Amino acid sequence: MSGGPLADRTVLVAGATSTSGAAVSRALVAAGAAVVAVGAREGGLEALRASVPQVTTQRCDLADRSAVDGLVSRLQADGTHVDGLVHLV
Repeated sequence: MSGGPLADRTVLVAGATSTSGAAVSRALVAAGAAVVAVGAREGGLEALRASVPQVTTQRCDLADRSAVDGLVSRLQADGTHVDGLVHLV
């Protein structure tokens, strides 16, 4: 990413498949952030990727501890360092 107040920052958006999650993801991308959008519904993640192609998506049910552990493992394996978190319920 280049430019913007959040350039070179990565923000994880939990609940990204909601209307507000998509709006927050768009705003963060516009501010220069790399966005990891997390949601439990693959269909919602596909729709988000279609409308905000700059995001990286991860499917995860945050109510499932083993799924969260898997998400953390995937992010670590990818070398993703999360600088900020937005959790939308």
